[in-house]
Amino acid sequence: MNRDAQAFLDRGDLLAALLTARKSLKSSTLSVEAWRISAAASKARDLPEAVYYQENLFRLEPSQANFLELIRLTLHFGELGYALEALKTVVPAAREDPEFHRLAATVY
Repeated sequence: MNRDAQAFLDRGDLLAALLTARKSLKSSTLSVEAWRISAAASKARDLPEAVYYQENLFRLEPSQANFLELIRLTLHFGELGYALEALKTVVPAAREDPEFHRLAATVY
């Protein structure tokens, strides 16, 4: 299902990508790729659930890039309380990134 979802995403069929990735998540909530596709498709459709998908992606794959994207999305969708909570889980490597400090200042 993830391959199909990625193919839909690559073709720009965002709705089909999101629906297929969500179907994949019903089978396994541990699928990093399904969370990634869901986050990308919902972000591209400008849907607030992108925050939820990105948070779960970060939970399973706590990288600096996933963390910064989570903060960006919380700001974009006006989820400041969510952003404050997310800042508490900062990835150590992000502390050295000027983008992290810019985003944190925006949140505060």
